[in-house]
Amino acid sequence: MRTQLMIALKVFIVMTILTGVLYPLCLTGIAQGCFPAKATGSLLKKNGQLVGSALIGQTFDSDRYFWSRPSAVNYRTMPSGASNLALTSLKF
Repeated sequence: MRTQLMIALKVFIVMTILTGVLYPLCLTGIAQGCFPAKATGSLLKKNGQLVGSALIGQTFDSDRYFWSRPSAVNYRTMPSGASNLALTSLKF
């Protein structure tokens, strides 16, 4: 019984290292080498300062896409977020 537990523990540790550390590091390295812009999230810089990602806030107007989630702020990221006001609020 004790040897089976030790074998199971060793397999667990080896598989955790392989699938939880080495495999993600290898794939990240390959992605960074082959597709550096996409692997970092398609980041946009303005005057050397990070301002966002090209993948956030896209409109999907083509018929080949499913319907996207509607946006009250035309898919801009800065004024997004809930106001927590009800439809009956005088400020709405």
